[in-house]
Amino acid sequence: MSEGPGSDIRATRRPYLATAFVLIMGSRIVGAALSPVLFAHAPLALVALSPVPAHLVLVAGVSSPVAYWAVAWPLCAGQCLLAYLFGRSEGPRALRWLVARGVASEARVERLVKPVRTSAPLLVIAIPGPIVSTLAGAFAAPARLLVPAIVLSQTLWIGLCRFFGEALLVWIAALRAEVMHRALPLTLVTAAIAAGLHFRKKWTKRAEGP
Repeated sequence: MSEGPGSDIRATRRPYLATAFVLIMGSRIVGAALSPVLFAHAPLALVALSPVPAHLVLVAGVSSPVAYWAVAWPLCAGQCLLAYLFGRSEGPRALRWLVARGVASEARVERLVKPVRTSAPLLVIAIPGPIVSTLAGAFAAPARLLVPAIVLSQTLWIGLCRFFGEALLVWIAALRAEVMHRALPLTLVTAAIAAGLHFRKKWTKRAEGP
């Protein structure tokens, strides 16, 4: 990207949006780190912390439809709408912010720029999540198109995850039973991996310099 990244949250036009974005991405890391113990003993908490597709599929196989949708839909749609607002607030600065904070790689951001400019609503539906929603907002995609696209996208993807989770119900139930017996060591391993990846990003940035 042509301009150097600015990693200071306070430099953004609306710091509360940037702070909320950091909390969202941080909760996903925490959820991934604690995924074995949460999947075993509090599956809906796993979705609440880290509503990524893999977790949505796993939890769909061990939760009631009402509880699943009540937790998953507001969180998934809310996170993407907040990311869209953050992108609208910051404009192209949001792209540099994503890279500087380690939320997305520079290569991934640059790869998504052209399709976002061409058709942001379709891309939001095809690749759901906060990163694409942020990029859509950064390129000033109109709310009258993006908000319905985000709502539709999250509804479709959560429904698909629920469908696959129910289809794999027997396998997921057996997997959960195994995880329950080994929740602590598995959680220690996933936490160590998450911490290693986090510090690796920091060391890489430090080595690259400003």
